[in-house]
Amino acid sequence: MNRRSLMGLLNNDNYIDPFKGADYIDPGKNAEKLSSNVDREHAQREAYEQQRYAKQQQTPQRTPTPPQEPRHTPQQALVNRQTPISRTTRTRKSRIPIIIIAIAVLTIIAMNLVGTIVSHGGLDSIADRLDPNTEKYEQLSEQKTINETSGNLYSYGGMALTVTIKNMEVGPTDINGQPTVKVTYGCRNLSRRAIYPNAVADSIVTQNGIELRKAVVTGYNGNLDLASKKIKSGETSEKVSYHVLSDMQTPIAMQVSNFRHKNLVRSAFAFDGSNETLTRIDYSDVPEAPKVDKAAFVEDGRVEELNGTILHFRLDSLEIQQNDEGEPLMVARISWYLENTSTYETFSYHASVNARQGTEMLDQDYLYGDNSGLILRAQADVLATSIYAYELDDERTSVKLTIEGDDTVLFEKDFEPSSGTVV
Repeated sequence: MNRRSLMGLLNNDNYIDPFKGADYIDPGKNAEKLSSNVDREHAQREAYEQQRYAKQQQTPQRTPTPPQEPRHTPQQALVNRQTPISRTTRTRKSRIPIIIIAIAVLTIIAMNLVGTIVSHGGLDSIADRLDPNTEKYEQLSEQKTINETSGNLYSYGGMALTVTIKNMEVGPTDINGQPTVKVTYGCRNLSRRAIYPNAVADSIVTQNGIELRKAVVTGYNGNLDLASKKIKSGETSEKVSYHVLSDMQTPIAMQVSNFRHKNLVRSAFAFDGSNETLTRIDYSDVPEAPKVDKAAFVEDGRVEELNGTILHFRLDSLEIQQNDEGEPLMVARISWYLENTSTYETFSYHASVNARQGTEMLDQDYLYGDNSGLILRAQADVLATSIYAYELDDERTSVKLTIEGDDTVLFEKDFEPSSGTVV
C-alpha cells in the first residue's frame, strides 16, 4: 500500500471510531449540548453539597479528636520499662547498707544489755538498782543494831528481813541417840521481790561459845531452814532447825545477823531443873564461855590476818577409824582458838587441811556422831576442836598431812596407816 492510499484511509469520512460509541458527541459539531450537560451536572453537585451542609448545621457538632500519636515510641517504651526497675533496684540497694548498720547497732545494744545484766547479777540486780530501798537498806546494813527476840536485818540489793526467834524446846534424840534442841523462828520479807532468807540472814545456835552442829532427826524435814525456799514480798515463813546439844545444863543462845554482822537479833533459853523444858531468859544472863589457857596452849602454827585476827592451832592426833561402810579413814583432830575478832568464825575460814597418799589427794569424809567438825564456829578466846577425816586408798602407803594458810604450808606431818604412828 502506497502512501496515498494510506492517507486516504485516514481521511475517510465514513470511518467509525470503535471507542466513541453511538452517543458520542463531537465537540466540534455539538458544543452547545455538551455545555448544557456540564452545567446541569454542576448544578446537581452544588445542590447536593448545599443539602449536606444544611444537615451538618442541624446536627450537634463534635469536636474532632486530633489523631493521637503513639504514647511511646519503641525506644521510649524500652527506656520506660527499664527506668522503674532500675530505680527500684537502686532504691533497694541504697537501703541495704542502712539496714545492715541498723542491725549492727541493735546487736551491739543487745549484747551490751546482756553483758550488763550478767555482770551485775542478772535481771534481779537490774531491778534492785531501780528499787528506791536499795540504797537505804545498804546504809542500814552498816549500822550496828542489836535486838532481843525480834528485829530487822538489812542487806545489799534492796533485800531485808524481819526475824523473830519464836521458841526453843528439847527435841528428840538424833540418829546417833544424842540429845537435840528444836529452834523455831520466823522471817518476814521486807524486800520488794521474793528472796531466800539465807541471802540476808546467817543464824547460829551455840553453847559455851561454840556452834552446835545440825542434827539428823528421824522424820524431820530439813528443808525448813533458811535455805529452804523463797519468801514472797510481805510474806512470813516459819523456819525450824535441830541441833545436837553439848550438854543439858548450859543455856543455849541463838543469834541471827546479816552477813556484815552489823544487824543482830538474839535470844537465849535455859533448862529448867528437869532438863525437859527450855525457858527464855535475858541474853545478858547467858554465862560467859570458858576461855582458853593461852599459856598452856602449845601451838604448831598460826595464821595472822590483815585485819588483826590471829588463828592459833595445834595437831592433837592422827589415827585410823572406819566410816559407816567399814572403810578405813585417817582422822586428824586439831585444836584451835582465835584472837581479835568479834564474830563467830571457823578454822577453815583461815586455814586449809589437805592429805596426800602417794601422788593422790585424798577425799574428805564425815564422822557421824562426833560433836566436832570443820564447819563449826567459835567465839574469840574459846578453845575449839575441828575434825578432818580422809578416805585412804590403802592402809600401807604413808600419808602426808599439811595445814596451809594463804597458799603457804604452815605445818606438815607424815602418818603411817599400817602402824598408826606419826612421823
